[in-house]
Amino acid sequence: MSLLDFRNAFITRLNSRLAAINCATASDNDLLLAGAMFKQLDAVNKIDPITIDALRIIENMSAAELDAYALDPSSRMHVQNIIKDSAAMPALVQSTAAINAIAGSAEWIKLIAADAGGLSVVVGSTTAMNAIAANATARNTIGTGTGTFITAIKSSNMAIAKLLAGYAGVTPADYADMTVLAASNAAMNAVAANATARNLIGNAGTAFDQVKVSPVAMAKMLAALCALVPANYADTTAFAASTPAMTALAASTDGLNFLALSTTAIATLFNNNNARATLWASDTAAGVLLNNTTSRTYLTSLCSQITFYPFSNTNQLAKKVWLLRVYAIYTSTAGNMSWSYCAAGSSFNSVTGNTTPYYKSTNPFDIAATQAKASALTLSSTLSGAAPDGAQYFYLQMEA
Repeated sequence: MSLLDFRNAFITRLNSRLAAINCATASDNDLLLAGAMFKQLDAVNKIDPITIDALRIIENMSAAELDAYALDPSSRMHVQNIIKDSAAMPALVQSTAAINAIAGSAEWIKLIAADAGGLSVVVGSTTAMNAIAANATARNTIGTGTGTFITAIKSSNMAIAKLLAGYAGVTPADYADMTVLAASNAAMNAVAANATARNLIGNAGTAFDQVKVSPVAMAKMLAALCALVPANYADTTAFAASTPAMTALAASTDGLNFLALSTTAIATLFNNNNARATLWASDTAAGVLLNNTTSRTYLTSLCSQITFYPFSNTNQLAKKVWLLRVYAIYTSTAGNMSWSYCAAGSSFNSVTGNTTPYYKSTNPFDIAATQAKASALTLSSTLSGAAPDGAQYFYLQMEA
């Protein structure tokens, strides 16, 4: 018989005995006996609230028994007091047996989430997070939304690493924090392949901050978002060198949006001729990378000698597509180029050298036209000048 079963059976028996006592007619001995039973009933009803002094009790209780104890109105308050206790809770999270039992109790997890102090102790404990992250009941109870428990975990470099490992099916205890997890090929293969884990990483926060600077983690995440096998790409260098991978990425909005937030990954991809050529040839890639603040700022910094005059609000995407493609051509070929570009009807004050790159169109920023023009550009010509009016135009100068 478990301790909880004994408690319930004892209470039922004594309640029955006490109900049979008639205080008006009972003898003194019967009253004394009834008083003793009443006192024992109260003591057993409380089961000596499971505090630091009774740690062994929790260590020997099953998750089901802990659930029942937390659900019983007469003992629920005792559980809440334990969680609040500044000595009891730290003792519990240091006990592997106790915290393993608690991790399997949905009711205890809920009560811990409701107490800021107890929650802080649990999320700050490596032992506790190893147990909780490895337990499906605990993970399901905590959830992946905006609850207090998951919010606290997401803000902890250690705790979120453990939880991601748990969802991915690897051993949480093997990964001390996100830095270790993000650098592990084995762990990131599993994490990237798990939709719940990927969603927890998201595009901001403690986990993402470590993933976006890790060549290993970024390669795995990009592969998964492009419906590829994460294990096939050791890092972003390997990913950039793979034509199938880059082709898939150039067509994947999810993958591109994730890439756009990592200057580490962008730098690797744009330093690879294959990757760069694939990205600049894709309208989808150009649109995403040059409409995201992080990636646009980084790419523009690489093209520091590109200057726009005046940058009107018309056809912004076409201009940005052109910028990406010119950058790709420029970084693939050695040489110098100065180029002025203006709307139809305008003329340059001066034109020198080979005028082949000069291009006029009714709508010079049309995506198809600029794609064709950018594809035809070479760095073997020099063209300079300035448009005489405020028409839609830009001036480009790049030096090797």
